Amino acid sequence: LAAAVWLPPLTLQRATFQYLVTFDVTQSMEVEDQQLAGVPATRLAFARAAAREALRRLPCGSRIGWAVFADYRVMPLMLPVEVCAHYDALLASLEQVDGRMRWANASNIGKGTTWVLRAARAIGPDTRVVFFTDGQEAPPLRHREVQPPMQDITPGETGGWLIGVGGDVPARIPRVDRDGRRLGWWAADDVVQRFGPDTPGSA
Repeated sequence: LAAAVWLPPLTLQRATFQYLVTFDVTQSMEVEDQQLAGVPATRLAFARAAAREALRRLPCGSRIGWAVFADYRVMPLMLPVEVCAHYDALLASLEQVDGRMRWANASNIGKGTTWVLRAARAIGPDTRVVFFTDGQEAPPLRHREVQPPMQDITPGETGGWLIGVGGDVPARIPRVDRDGRRLGWWAADDVVQRFGPDTPGSA
């Protein structure tokens, strides 16, 4: 007790982090090829569960925010806030992230990754990215030599993680309406296809 009273305060430093976590909310993320507690789960539900666990493990002083991806753009939902002071609000808002936030059915992952980096850079130089996606690119796939526009992105400027979600076996993608009701499955005839030499998927 005497030592506790008379010794000067001891200040310890610990690492803190600032992340913008982006979720792919396109329809391929509705594929149920994941498991949570032994029960089949969608890719998006699995990504939310991973983010929930990461949030629980982040040290106080860290900051985290949410964003969603569809088409080729990223829409921030909540800018990074301190995790301990806003823990309940972060959990509650995380549970609201679902496919009904999707504003288009297209999915251009190359451009989307660019916009994830731009969104984090706009928040601040210390913001890192976490992008949960299954990497499903909506047809028509671009020519192999055509690269997404990233002229304003400097390699190494923004750190973070691109996290793949999904199984190893190809799976059908459900068709979902604006209210989240399933209407069947997407087929090759439902989307624009591109054929020819050097086209992805061609021999």
